[in-house]
Amino acid sequence: MKRYTVILTLSLVCALSLAGCGKKNQDKTDLTSTHTTAAETMSPTTTAAETKETTAADKETTDAAGGETKKDDSKKADSASSVTTSIHTYTTGNISVEYPVVSNLSKAAVQEKINKLLNEHALEFIKAYGVNESKDSLTVKCRVVSADRRRLTAVYTGSYMPVGGAHPVSLFYTNTIDTALGEDMGLTNYADPYTLAGYVLSGDCQFADADAALEKELMKVKNDTDIETYTEMFRRADFPWKAPKTTSKDSDEAVKFPEVFSYEEQGTIYVSIPVPHALGDYALIKYTPDTK
Repeated sequence: MKRYTVILTLSLVCALSLAGCGKKNQDKTDLTSTHTTAAETMSPTTTAAETKETTAADKETTDAAGGETKKDDSKKADSASSVTTSIHTYTTGNISVEYPVVSNLSKAAVQEKINKLLNEHALEFIKAYGVNESKDSLTVKCRVVSADRRRLTAVYTGSYMPVGGAHPVSLFYTNTIDTALGEDMGLTNYADPYTLAGYVLSGDCQFADADAALEKELMKVKNDTDIETYTEMFRRADFPWKAPKTTSKDSDEAVKFPEVFSYEEQGTIYVSIPVPHALGDYALIKYTPDTK
């Protein structure tokens, strides 16, 4: 009888424990999403195209000011820092460029400065290459790699087709910002240009998102550029554009858009290098400094 009582007691304890765990898991996943509203106005049309979070909510599409306004009421927020980012879209004609907007930073002035940088750099290609917004076609998608109270990293990929062009050009650029100071960060903040140049020219160089056939071709063309040229490109990588040490007046007035872009994700640095159009216009190098 005593043994039966002990078994019954243990059974009840286990059942209560399991019920508690189930309740805890249920409470953990029952998140209530909040909504953000785009508060800025751009010309000709700026839309809050997407706001991303772990859960997606209402979506609505309306026509406004001759353009399409899309609203995706979900958010992407860093749970540890509560920094929130939303994706807005600049649209006009056949031009569509996504860019992030950050909110919930403790310093309003820094937040305003960051959002100004994000907007300007996302649209920098239009100004730098004289894109005809009424005739050319440009589509750029934005992915926020990370956003917290130390750093925000956005990656842009897209396609540009000038009117009368023979083929579209594949685009890749990035923007990393120190969210504490509201300042741009570049490749030189986390890698040595000369060391990286040596790695690119070595047989250990690795490419991201390249199959065996493409990688074989990329391994050949990367060596067409010497270490001094790579070093200078990496030194001037990322926003803001940095003029070469010595330039003529004509070259100083040339397109002020970095030739190389980079970003860091989970300890790995990704760096773009220009390659022939037949190979994709750009190639992404994977570089992990600790192992090189």
